[in-house]
Amino acid sequence: KVTSIDLKENDCADVNIILSGNETLEQQAEFVNDNIRKQLNNESVDAILNVAGGWAGGNAEAEDFIQNSALMWKQTMWSSLIVASLASKYLKEDGLLTLPGAAAALEPTPGMIGYGAAKSAVHQMTKSLAAQNSGLPNNASVLAIAPIILDTPMNRKWMPKADMSTWTPLEYVADHYDIATQNKIDMNDGHFQMIDNKSSLTPYRGRDWRYVQPKLLYELGIKQLVTILLQHNNSLAKIEHLLLNEQAIFSTRIGNLILKEFIDQIHTMKSYNNDEFLNYFSSGTIAHTNRIHSDLNVHALHFIPRNSPPISSNFASSIVFNLPDQHEQSLFNSMPPGKNFRTLSLEKSDEQPKKKRTSLNHHHMWTKSTSKDPSIFVTCLNFQYCIFITNNSIKQLISQQLVDTIDLRNCLITVKIFKILSDYFPRLKCLRLGVIDTGCVSSSVSMFVHNECEHYLKKPTLRSFTFEGFEQNHQQHTIIQRIFNKTLEFCSQQLQYLDLSRSTCIQELTSFIYVKSSLSTLILYDISPVLIELYSNIICELKTLSTLDLSRSKISVNSPTDNYKNSTLFLAKLVYSLEQLKSLDISGTNLGGEHTIRSNEDEREYLCEKLNITCDKRNVESSIPGLLLLKAPLEFLGVLDCDQNVAMRPNLPAKKIAGEYSENQLLTAIQRYINRSEMITHVVTHLFRFYKDTSLENFKYGGELLMECMDKHIYNLHIQISGSASLFYIIKAHHQKDESSELEYFYVRQIVTVILNAMTIHSKDNGMMRNGLLSLIHLQLPDDIMFACEKAFKVLLELLKLHINMNISYESFVLRTAMYLLNCMACTADGEEKLAVGNFGAIEVMMNLIQKRIHTEDADEILEVAWAFLWNITDETAENCVRFVTQNSGLQAFQDCLTLFESKEAILRNMMGLMGNLAEVPTLRSHLVKNEILQHLQRLVQKPECSIEIAYNAAGVLAHIFSDGPSSWTADQVDRTTLCDELFEIIQHWDVNLERNINYRSFSPILRLVKQFDEPSAQIWGCWGLANLTSVFATKYCPLLHAEHGDVLLNDIVRHNSVHPKVKHLASLALENVCNYLKTPPSDLAMMDVEQ
Repeated sequence: KVTSIDLKENDCADVNIILSGNETLEQQAEFVNDNIRKQLNNESVDAILNVAGGWAGGNAEAEDFIQNSALMWKQTMWSSLIVASLASKYLKEDGLLTLPGAAAALEPTPGMIGYGAAKSAVHQMTKSLAAQNSGLPNNASVLAIAPIILDTPMNRKWMPKADMSTWTPLEYVADHYDIATQNKIDMNDGHFQMIDNKSSLTPYRGRDWRYVQPKLLYELGIKQLVTILLQHNNSLAKIEHLLLNEQAIFSTRIGNLILKEFIDQIHTMKSYNNDEFLNYFSSGTIAHTNRIHSDLNVHALHFIPRNSPPISSNFASSIVFNLPDQHEQSLFNSMPPGKNFRTLSLEKSDEQPKKKRTSLNHHHMWTKSTSKDPSIFVTCLNFQYCIFITNNSIKQLISQQLVDTIDLRNCLITVKIFKILSDYFPRLKCLRLGVIDTGCVSSSVSMFVHNECEHYLKKPTLRSFTFEGFEQNHQQHTIIQRIFNKTLEFCSQQLQYLDLSRSTCIQELTSFIYVKSSLSTLILYDISPVLIELYSNIICELKTLSTLDLSRSKISVNSPTDNYKNSTLFLAKLVYSLEQLKSLDISGTNLGGEHTIRSNEDEREYLCEKLNITCDKRNVESSIPGLLLLKAPLEFLGVLDCDQNVAMRPNLPAKKIAGEYSENQLLTAIQRYINRSEMITHVVTHLFRFYKDTSLENFKYGGELLMECMDKHIYNLHIQISGSASLFYIIKAHHQKDESSELEYFYVRQIVTVILNAMTIHSKDNGMMRNGLLSLIHLQLPDDIMFACEKAFKVLLELLKLHINMNISYESFVLRTAMYLLNCMACTADGEEKLAVGNFGAIEVMMNLIQKRIHTEDADEILEVAWAFLWNITDETAENCVRFVTQNSGLQAFQDCLTLFESKEAILRNMMGLMGNLAEVPTLRSHLVKNEILQHLQRLVQKPECSIEIAYNAAGVLAHIFSDGPSSWTADQVDRTTLCDELFEIIQHWDVNLERNINYRSFSPILRLVKQFDEPSAQIWGCWGLANLTSVFATKYCPLLHAEHGDVLLNDIVRHNSVHPKVKHLASLALENVCNYLKTPPSDLAMMDVEQ
């Protein structure tokens, strides 16, 4: 239970105590204390976390120095004093109290004295509270975090140009608190735990260290995947094509590394043995990256190849490294982002690990190690989906004495694995075998090779056994049945958890008798009702059972014969016999029975009579007749897709229900079935229909679950389509609720990431692309998407490439929206991003679209946006301009469009904007000095009906050409002098107060022309542009002109004797605009006569 004390409500808290902010310290303390006392009802709390704070600067002479200092003291020290008082009364012994320090306050803070003083007081307070006789409970821990910069929306807003890679993610701090509250790390009371990239606790920004793996593992994973593909007679060219096309998947599934270096390695590969993967680790010859020393002795690591879903968030493993000092930094630097380690811990250890080593969830800590012999001690071997892992691979790890969890699902093992596991790994408690249910990984992986001698597992320490996905096979099911029976017999002493999901090869359950005194959880998902009914008496003898799962997916129910024959009596018998039952799942079955019109009491008597049992006092009310014999309501009940619409019934005897009737039922179902591809597909479809037709109540939490589901089942098209459609309604509800930007920031980023991932994988599906685009355009564009702009550019360009090259027929909305998004992002992209877009083939794509419309003479919206996009990505990006001119016949397309669509003003405006960008590149201007192009430009400048946008850009192209001097003029059909004079005459009559739709980031191209004293036509064009922009958009462009010293140049012009009076007039007007804006009188303007 979490209580939040704040100025506003926290949706994630169970209880909220809201302060007004206007109280005195005494009033705040009294108010909080009274509310806490009422809420706790004489109970104590595990932890009190003070995360209040803020920032306000100023030195001693600042006008707001006193005000800001008082604010800092109130935000930081008031909250710390109040929580210290609360801790003395309500904190448990061994509890945790945290206070908000700051790394900056460890040094002088002359520019933020009030802030530094308040934080220093917190540091002192931390030490005092940690000392004896401080008033805190016995053995209470006090912790002050001292961050440098936290990665928050507010910090990003106020420091947009800072190096955010050094900032600390809030998720990391939250995880650190989570670990500390569980007493899973040793803490020095009163010490400041530094949270920054220079210290021992902070990861790189944006990386979730719950999923980290070293770069060397990434490389080996790619190499082993390539090896398997080679063994299946795939050519190197085909593998290279696969890696290139699946780069987005590799980036999100394994690590954000560029694949090129690995693709290069393919060409040097000759042969690999499957078991060489682990031999690398044990041989001490790892040298696959210059960041990791070659003598690093790695025995085993947690690895998952590219096409696996992320590890379930409730699954924890612990990897403990003990490295010599010289390896620490090199290994740390080698860590790429990925999703593989649950826990990474470097600890100081000169001895062998102690017997008991805690598995640390979601946390890593780096400290010095003095061990001379580097080694790795592993508690979990998670090799799910590693089809190259074999029996011999596992033999390489038999020295690992601390392993308690092994996952070999979808591995290439044989029955001999049971002997290896029996003879070694003495602490093995959890074993997972079989084929995972993902909906995208083939279940035809041969788990056990036929015709081998019989083996079985003999492990008395085993507590959890998963044996899933062994489908019925006439050649192997007898062997597998015997293995299963023997395993239960010899592992029955402590076995508490048994999962037989989808193992249809299991045809008899007599071996359950071996675990009747220990088993608490039994999962029989997608096991035949006929088999379960046949062995119902044995199941009823599992008296310690508290969780029973009899659920079925719809796909497994093919006919009425797949149902329970006597569903109500069977269920009543089960719940009557299993008195400790707290969780029951009957989803997808007919066990809900008919909704009887008889009273519960009459139905209860009827059931007792039929079962020949005593009808004792069982007063549970239930709309499911078979549950009337429960002793008490259940904690959980699964009724998703049950016959007779069970989920809609009024009296379902459980605290939590997974079904399809309400939002809460559906959200519970997502949590429950997220690892079951078939069931979760139905849940997500139900949720979409619900969100479409019903107002959303818990939409934020629903969105989080949906995104987790979509990420896990990235290859399931149905989930991606329904999920993205639901996210559209969630985004709409999100905006309607008017949530604060701080709450939206990371949530919206997660939405964008999930949608882009889905669009990457399913780019050929029109429905997926439509839903994804529809969701994206309802965000705040382009800001919400720019953090992932490169990925978004790739996704959208790939869509257009498929449309062009593979004739995939997307609906008009999809194409138009993709173009809109591309152009929207291009408007905001910086130089590096524009260059990257050019490298992605954007110009070639746009030219293909343009050429198609030239051929069909179709001046549609896509043609207009294509030219606009090219205008934007060539702006101040010379490389893209060169691509357009020299590699894509861009100038010919420009002339063709001018000829065909000269009456289409929007298209002309965009084309001329692009031509203006080309003219700013000196090496390209010679391509523009062609008779046809010059004649087109001359006509556009002269046409009175042309908008100022078109005429201005056409004149700008000519001005740039004229600035190169007469020697560069190679056209023989257009007279340069005549054209110069015409241009000068036309520009001097333009209205300087006209508004234009244009955006300059820099005036450097214009200022270059303003300096052209020998070319009046170029100079007047530049001066008119400056005068116009500083007159109409003074707030934006006056500061820019001043910052680039344009006002100095303009002053030179008005003082220059040879400058034409019209040019001087425009220059003085622009200069006066700047001076007025800066509130400095233009006293140094030269006296001059201006012709009126």
